[in-house]
Parts: sequence; C-alpha cells; structure tokens
Amino acid sequence: MTRWLVNIESLPKLGEEITIITTPKSFNNFYANREFEVYNSSSKLIITANTLWVFLDASTRKPKNIPEEVFRDYGLSDDGKKYFTKLEEIKPIAERDSEHSFRILRRDLDYNNHLNNSHYVSYGLETIPSHIQDGMQLKQIVVNYLQEAYLNESINVALKMGNGKEPVSCINTISRDEVELCRIKTNWISKLS
Repeated sequence: MTRWLVNIESLPKLGEEITIITTPKSFNNFYANREFEVYNSSSKLIITANTLWVFLDASTRKPKNIPEEVFRDYGLSDDGKKYFTKLEEIKPIAERDSEHSFRILRRDLDYNNHLNNSHYVSYGLETIPSHIQDGMQLKQIVVNYLQEAYLNESINVALKMGNGKEPVSCINTISRDEVELCRIKTNWISKLS
C-alpha cells in the first residue's frame, strides 16, 4: 500500500459491533485501488477509505504490471481503468512547528519486519497538540508511504500546523536521517455536541 485516504463521519462506540466491507475497485498498470466501508451496529455508514496499492515483483521488489488473471479473479475488467484514483500527494513541509523522535520497537513491525502502516499514523497523531485531539474531531486522514522503516531505527516526526481555520490541517513528515519515509495529513473539526 502506498497511499490511503480515510473519511470519518463518526467513530464506533467502545465494544460496538461493526461491519467492514472491502472491495477491489480499479487498476491501472501496476496500481490498484481498494475501497473500504465501515458500518455501525445500526447499519449506518460511518467511515470510508480508499487505498492505493502497487503490485510488486517479490524477487526484485520493483513494480510489475498486474497480470490479467489477477484483476479478472477480482471481477475487474479493462473498464476498471476509468475508475482508477491516484489519491492525494501530500507536499513536503518546509517549516516545522515541532519535532519528536521515536525508536521502532519489535511490537511496531508487520509480518515483513517493516514498521506497520498503522504505526506511522500513530507516531503522527502523537505529535498533534492535546487541545486539538481533546477538543476536536478527527475528520480525515491522508497518508503517503515513501520508504520502509525497520527495527531499532530512530525516526523523526515533524509537524506543521495549518492556519487554525476549520478544518484544522496538521501535516507530519516522518523521516530517518533526512530521508522521508512517510507524509501524513489529518483534518480536524469542532466536536459536535
């Protein structure tokens, strides 16, 4: 997965049973989109997500065109190309309002021994000021993965705050030795009563 966009209408309650539906949506050469929908216990759509994946050759770790049989097995046709979504590219931040360092622990790894995708977001959220996290509602998350991170590496998480107008945007750049690994943008709105 190289990019994702999550739109949050509301979050499920603690212990609430939810339903998650995922659908392969489209393809284009070595890229593919997969969409997700999350429904609460009342069958209300509360979260949507669109993800961008790259098909890799396992031995060379280079992008490889998706074989026809793969997209056919998922019920996609050449028509899928016209529905393809590249997803937002987050621009690098020039100025930083704050910076934090983290060391990657074993519990942070996925089955490929890379930093798990969700932990990039967790590190980014750790840098968001408390008055935003406590006083506002997270409405959207956009993630661009650029490089992999590994066990025991020290990573730097920089934060640039938006102009304060709603939605309040926070942009994180996660890097290792000046090499960008990930960019994250979160958008926040006032909590509804």
